[in-house]
Amino acid sequence: GEILRAIRDRYGPPILWPDGSLNRPCLGQIIFNDRAEKTWVEQQIHPFVRNQFQTVTATFLPSQTLVYSIPLLFEANLTHLVTEIWVVTCGAVQQKERLMARNQLSATAAQSRIDAQMSLEEKCKRADYVINNSASKEKTFTEVDNALEVSSIVV
Repeated sequence: GEILRAIRDRYGPPILWPDGSLNRPCLGQIIFNDRAEKTWVEQQIHPFVRNQFQTVTATFLPSQTLVYSIPLLFEANLTHLVTEIWVVTCGAVQQKERLMARNQLSATAAQSRIDAQMSLEEKCKRADYVINNSASKEKTFTEVDNALEVSSIVV
């Protein structure tokens, strides 16, 4: 709604697909090559996201467990909204390869996105639990199970 209109007003009609939805690759090209534009977009999105999380969280009982997947948890200063921080990590080469495959990005474009975020190393230092996602799904699931055993999360 309002945020999409602000983005369209700033960047023009090419920032939207013909159906009116956000052309994420086009926006990514802009914000991952211009720090000021990235900051502007974040100033539009992060307060909205913060409010959405607070609204949704308020609808649950304190005894209920909520799991949020927030890739920019630290960058958006949302850590105060959670009681535990779990970071899923893998090696730098694997991270880049996965991003390239998932988003059909060039190596340069993928690296610019990685460079725009806090490093995984720093995120791991700030995490309560670190899940290594470098191996098989089964190994990752085992790491999640092990973390759940010692976490304060009630399953």
